[in-house]
Amino acid sequence: MTGDRQSLRRRGFLKATGAAAAASVAGCLGRTEQSEDEARAGSASTAQTSGGTLNLFTESVETFDPIRSVNTQSGEIVQQLFDGLTNYENASATNITNLLASSIEVSSDFTTYTITLKSGATFHDGTSVTASDVAYSWERLAQSPNSSRDWFILDVLGISHDRDSDGNYVPGSLAVRTPDASTVEFDLDQPFYATEEMLAYSAFAVVPEGIVGDIEGYSGQMSYDEFATENPIGAGPFQLDHYYDGVEIVANAFADYHGSGPNVDRLYWMHELGADDRWADINDKDVELFDIPTKYYDPSKVSNTTTDSQGRITGEYGPLDNEETVQYQRVTELSTFYLGMDVRHVPKAARQAIAYLVDQDDVAATTHKNRVRPAYHLTMPNIYPGGSSEYDSHATNNYPYSERTSDLSSAQQVMEDAGYGPDNRVSITFSHYTSESWSDFATELQTKATDAYIDITVEQQTFSELLEQGRQGNHDIYTLGWIIDYPAPENILQLIYPPNTDTANSSPMSYTNWDDLNTQAKQDATDAYETILNNPEPTSTDESNRDSAAVTMEEANWDDVIFLPMFHGVSERFYYNSVDVPIHGPMGPTRQKLNGVTINTDIGPEGSMSPTDPDGDGLYEDVDGDGERDADDARLLFQETDQFSDPAKYDFNGNGEVNVADVQALKNENENQ
Repeated sequence: MTGDRQSLRRRGFLKATGAAAAASVAGCLGRTEQSEDEARAGSASTAQTSGGTLNLFTESVETFDPIRSVNTQSGEIVQQLFDGLTNYENASATNITNLLASSIEVSSDFTTYTITLKSGATFHDGTSVTASDVAYSWERLAQSPNSSRDWFILDVLGISHDRDSDGNYVPGSLAVRTPDASTVEFDLDQPFYATEEMLAYSAFAVVPEGIVGDIEGYSGQMSYDEFATENPIGAGPFQLDHYYDGVEIVANAFADYHGSGPNVDRLYWMHELGADDRWADINDKDVELFDIPTKYYDPSKVSNTTTDSQGRITGEYGPLDNEETVQYQRVTELSTFYLGMDVRHVPKAARQAIAYLVDQDDVAATTHKNRVRPAYHLTMPNIYPGGSSEYDSHATNNYPYSERTSDLSSAQQVMEDAGYGPDNRVSITFSHYTSESWSDFATELQTKATDAYIDITVEQQTFSELLEQGRQGNHDIYTLGWIIDYPAPENILQLIYPPNTDTANSSPMSYTNWDDLNTQAKQDATDAYETILNNPEPTSTDESNRDSAAVTMEEANWDDVIFLPMFHGVSERFYYNSVDVPIHGPMGPTRQKLNGVTINTDIGPEGSMSPTDPDGDGLYEDVDGDGERDADDARLLFQETDQFSDPAKYDFNGNGEVNVADVQALKNENENQ
């Protein structure tokens, strides 16, 4: 084959004829893929080149506003569009690096921070990032009615501020100062050892001062809806090109990005929900970086794995249905899923019996195909005191409920010792949110518990119903999970601090009412959590005290069985050999910036990804050079073209220019050949 591969340049194809026409084509065509030969041309181990489009999946995105974003779909994209002062390097739980900050200094009492901003950083609109932008962005986080994370800055980080008689934040009272354009100072109510980690959260991202008028003193440069859905101006490595709800999101590389890269020209998120459709797209190479739906996942296809010092696994997976073998990454994330048990409704013997009956390893293997990590602590392995090895050692040597087995005999014995038996049974209700996995688990536990003198009724609720019933104290046993806000045991152990479990309070953090008990374990947990609170400084002494207290809380929870840890979330990522993707850390893929991803855009073997003219009419209908004329060619023309050394080769409607109308003309021509 012959062709002019160099005539194609990558871009979003929207500038010529307007969004309405482009949207109609996009709905039919979707987006493009790399050819089979191009995919073979590069791998994680080969030299990579810059440029190209990285294609990914997404689901519904509610907002691009960093202070409003609360779900993972929005969070992944917000992370690419906006920068804060610090960042988790590749989502590491421990390696905090400066981003928009060039230096951070803290006072001797750990309550006053002075941050010098990086010189030369600009927003997507070309304006410089200044200290006033930081102050405005954080005031929005605290004050705006659009903020979903005001408590991050007011309560967790604890920047000093005033409240009115009703306990509401007083606008403009944040103890944040801007002595000059490159310096930000702020005061904390008390030391907080995870300050720099907290600042890495996307809610603290910096936006241009006055960009929207949702706080006092600002009228806004644009409407809030425009900012949140159409023109989210940040200082991140990528800039939004367009968003079609339910179809696609496209972000282009920001040429003036202050950091490294970005290496790829564009990020393309394809809206796809169904597991079957995603699997088809994966095998058609419509995406390069993806997860595999569980129904199509086969753990036996993981091979050639290696494990790094952080316990992260890399290897290969395959073959897929298209006979390709892809790269594989597996990282245990900072999340824990658990059973919560209300001590008022579930006797201790029954709580212990259930702990004996549950085999977390078997649940992980059979219900989740080993796509989760069995949990024996609430604290995740990555941030457990002493690390993952100490997590495993402590569980193996101390877990009191027959680790890695379902122990019916011990379950029966503990119930009989408490006076229960065939004629004196315990009846409880197991409530879980809508989930096939939890439904399967609940049914299995129901069967096992019958032989341990426990009768379980299973009910499924919507997530909102589960939370509301929990706040009212109406659960016996329930399922929930916790995804960490900042990498410290305290962040999840606050759920079992006994006062936080009291459903008589207006906002309990869990629904177990441990505070109602008068046990040594409850007192130990109370004292231990208060030790954590009383050691807030970023010093080795305070850290040692916090770590010791965290282990005490874990053991107290084992004693009274308030939460039964079930599993920790795991991120598994797959990608074709045509891309090179740095492995992320336990903060999860949504905390990783994609400016370090590279795509092998070499031509590869002769003819690969080289547009051709199959019928000799001077028009290159085989745009992707795979030897076939099909919808993929129109997709590539729609999504990947920018400028042409010879535009006449792609002027399929003969109007003297190349635009979205040519995409439709090519689509029709290839369908009717």
